[in-house]
Amino acid sequence: MPKQLSMEWATLLECLHGMAPTHRRKRDQKGWGKSISGYTVSLGYIKLNERPYVPPNPDPWRGVWRIPSLPKINFFAWQRCHTKILTYDILQKKCFYDPSICSLCSENAESAVHLFLECNFSKQVWTSLIQNLDPNFKLPGTMADLFSNWATSYPGPAPKNQTNKTAWAVLPKIISWQIWLERNRRIFRNTKQNHKILENKIKCQIKECLANIKDDSKLSQQDIIWGSILGLQFQPAIRNTPIIKDWQIRKFESDFQDWIETQARHSLFFDGVAKGNPGKAGAGGVVLNPIGEKFHSYAWCLEYSSSIQMEALALLQGLKTLKELNIKEANVIGDSQIIINAMATKSPALDINLARLITRIKGLESYFQDLRYYHVLRTHNKETDIEANKVVLLSAGTKMKDGKETWDPIP
Repeated sequence: MPKQLSMEWATLLECLHGMAPTHRRKRDQKGWGKSISGYTVSLGYIKLNERPYVPPNPDPWRGVWRIPSLPKINFFAWQRCHTKILTYDILQKKCFYDPSICSLCSENAESAVHLFLECNFSKQVWTSLIQNLDPNFKLPGTMADLFSNWATSYPGPAPKNQTNKTAWAVLPKIISWQIWLERNRRIFRNTKQNHKILENKIKCQIKECLANIKDDSKLSQQDIIWGSILGLQFQPAIRNTPIIKDWQIRKFESDFQDWIETQARHSLFFDGVAKGNPGKAGAGGVVLNPIGEKFHSYAWCLEYSSSIQMEALALLQGLKTLKELNIKEANVIGDSQIIINAMATKSPALDINLARLITRIKGLESYFQDLRYYHVLRTHNKETDIEANKVVLLSAGTKMKDGKETWDPIP
């Protein structure tokens, strides 16, 4: 017998040792479900028809990239489709024999199917979001089914609004991601959060992923109900006079620095972070002169916010700073595609708080003669990221200006 199998056999015997039989005067018998008469074709047929047959998708991972989401969540879902997530059952196959109990429910051995679909804690998270749409909705039985057929298996009447359809399609990726973060939080930090906190974080991330989906279709009453359950608040489109906006620049770091120096104009870098998202948060920005030298910086810390709102606040403060410095032409550079896309297009924001911030930011644009927006990779925004992360370590309400603490109001 292989070593791993013998260890599992020994563990099973240890679990069964000392257990009293259900019927003290009868021997154990094999049965089928609630029946002890054995398997019959009719019972098997009934069992198969409990859930309608849906042909399996041979490549469920392909759909992961088609649904808009944050890149790290997409990559996590892609890994999970390929069974590369390091749950305890996968670790045991790699000869890491640690305790395999599920850290969320402490009842069963951890596997991908158990962690994301069968665990009692995970079921609470799923139920809290879906039960208002359909109390009788049943989760798929396998991870492949979760990604293969989820997008079209709506609970109740299907939504007509494209935003709601996308929100439903992205839901399993975000729920699984938050469950995975909670699992790691309990293992490596020895802290835990209840399913209500996770529900709020999931709704927050749904709004981030859908912040700039353009959908001009009319909303029915069913669409409004769907949106309210999933935490979406539809806002009217923002229409301002367009200005020159370029975005999505991709260069190597040395080439990017040369590009900055050849622009012969000021550059504003901005960034926002949130520990826990939402959680304790920080925002910061750096202003470079036309030859690429840093001559101004700002940062501040808040007790509780989301990363996307801190990104917007950092941009708002940055434009105010440019206005105070009487700079009317500048490149605005950030690593948040959601914020850059919101500024470079006329798409409305679904989050009411984000929509208000975007409105305030767009109100400042009329002062400038020429603003150009660029979305860059995080590696090109390192200095601003450092500013934002340093201020998170300080007490909430702290504001820094050029590296020194200031009492200027927070935007």
